[in-house]
Amino acid sequence: MGVLTEVKGKILDRTDSPSKKYQVFVGHEVNKSIFRVKGAHMVDFAQALGALSPKYVDVPETDGKKDYSKIQAFFSYPNCFVVDMMWDAMSWCFPPEGEISEGKLLIIVPSKILHVGQSYSYKHAEIEIRHGQKLYTTGRCKEIYVKNSQLWIRLHLDTHTKENKLVVQSEVQFIVREGGFTL
Repeated sequence: MGVLTEVKGKILDRTDSPSKKYQVFVGHEVNKSIFRVKGAHMVDFAQALGALSPKYVDVPETDGKKDYSKIQAFFSYPNCFVVDMMWDAMSWCFPPEGEISEGKLLIIVPSKILHVGQSYSYKHAEIEIRHGQKLYTTGRCKEIYVKNSQLWIRLHLDTHTKENKLVVQSEVQFIVREGGFTL
């Protein structure tokens, strides 16, 4: 059985043509990303989104210095470090065919990439995102298919601390518009 996706109650087999050739990328690892969490950035992010709850923006001062250790990251703060993972797909190549030593690039016109959305799950998180953490994001291509002449790609990403404690799991979805990917 191929890669199955449920859409509006119907089960679709994404390995049918024209999506079949792209299944080679399912499971493909994205390059690791490293992000340093800064409290001032967390506050700026929350304020920019209108999240003005004290737990996100009120920073106590101790001896005249701001103490960011008490504030929480707004739930969508991972946007700052996971959305850029989609650019990793620009280096993905099909496996070489025949006597050709290098495969063709999957994405041939980067300006045709369009971010569609992301989601975050803290269900399995072992620790909260906090000021001063160094976070490492890794992941894989979860799904890839062609729909309406566009290439749809979904990445599953895990973000851990340097102590390997999970802070968030994310999914980032983007499309490559017609003419931007290898047919």
